Amino acid sequence: MTKLFLAMAFCTAQVFAIAQSDVSIERELVVRSNELMSAVEQQDRAALELLVADEFMLEVPGDTARTPRAEWIDNAVNLKWEGFKFHNIKVRSFGEVAVVSSLLDFKVTTGIGIPISSDVQVTDVWVRRDGQWLIAVRQLGADSLSGTVRMVLGFLAALVLCFFVRLFVRLRRKAKARKALV
Repeated sequence: MTKLFLAMAFCTAQVFAIAQSDVSIERELVVRSNELMSAVEQQDRAALELLVADEFMLEVPGDTARTPRAEWIDNAVNLKWEGFKFHNIKVRSFGEVAVVSSLLDFKVTTGIGIPISSDVQVTDVWVRRDGQWLIAVRQLGADSLSGTVRMVLGFLAALVLCFFVRLFVRLRRKAKARKALV
């Protein structure tokens, strides 16, 4: 009976240790994610160099184009980013690799001064090297901006179509009126 009790106590301690480890990894990666976006907002190239793995790639599912590390860091420090806020963060760790998924709100001012606000689904793959978590892959999902752009373009296309239909009807009426006079 004592052996059974000791075995159960050992198993319980192991489960508790794993749960504690997962919680601390989750906290560490949430902090690390916020440090990354803070470095982007502050246009801190040196901090980004320390947070981003050498093999980093930015990907969009279904798109064959990828943005490598150097280009991503250049974009991060050359545009005016602000208002980063993560929502619904989920962390799954697999030893020295972890996946962090979330919804990220942000504001960016384009190179020609146009401010844009959006949110985007983000999945980050982090790797632990020499005790430090580094982002190795960022995958962007759906964002509210592209939906808004599609809606505005659809609305503008409908307005243009209405204009041409109205113009066509007017021209036809004028042609009929001229024909009736003749």
